[in-house]
Amino acid sequence: MLVSLLLSTAACVGNFESGKEEPIARVYDTYLMPSEIKSVTAGAATPEDSAQIARHYVESWVKIQLLYHEAVAHAKIDLNEIERRTKEYKYQLITHAFLQQYISERLDTVVTEQQIRQYYQTNKANFELKQNIVKGILFKLSDNAPDKAKALGWLKSRYPDDGEQLRSYALNYTENPLISDTTWIPFSELVANTPFQEQIKNEVQFLATQHYAIASDGNYLYMLKILEYKIADQISPLEFVKDQIREIILNQRKMTLQRQLEISLLEKARKSGNYQLATMSQ
Repeated sequence: MLVSLLLSTAACVGNFESGKEEPIARVYDTYLMPSEIKSVTAGAATPEDSAQIARHYVESWVKIQLLYHEAVAHAKIDLNEIERRTKEYKYQLITHAFLQQYISERLDTVVTEQQIRQYYQTNKANFELKQNIVKGILFKLSDNAPDKAKALGWLKSRYPDDGEQLRSYALNYTENPLISDTTWIPFSELVANTPFQEQIKNEVQFLATQHYAIASDGNYLYMLKILEYKIADQISPLEFVKDQIREIILNQRKMTLQRQLEISLLEKARKSGNYQLATMSQ
């Protein structure tokens, strides 16, 4: 009955105005005030949604408070350890938020192409490929697609001009072609959800011996053209890891800013007498 009364009261939370608050709920000596409910219902689209959110919140609050009271009264809990961990977590949250703000205000986010190339050249061994990657074109043709014979000829050809013809054909006559002729893409990603995924059993062997493939799923004819490839365990092309290197450089700058701040704070505390270490006995 008590919970039912509290929940019906919560549904009317929108009627509370500024002024002295009357508690919506009480569990032992802990009270739930209307202002707390208003903060969790602020984004509700309708009064009905607001009432439902409030009801759920009050019900959850009551259960949590009852469990907490029972735990403190009867469970074998080291409350001092809980308090220590709570304080530690609070410090972590506050310092993390401060560091995020401090770094975002000072971080140089401009990473030049030269810096990326220099990092790549210095750390090439760290960019060994974990998967096979390619530059290629993949598309599917319906039965009534025009100029299939021409498309097949361009697919099989190794001449660059025919590659351009194939690209143009895919863009103009097929739906949602996957064209990655200037950027690297994992081979598994290129052929995902196509018959090639099952047809090509050995990626390395296929890439080393074939530059195109054709397959059908009964409804469409799929055409795959491989323009370039790199095998897993080879060094990744720079273009494939540029974004990764950019993030690495930015993270290094963030770490440098944090170290500089920590050193600065330590020196400042030493000079002001706000930092002292006791002599440790041997």
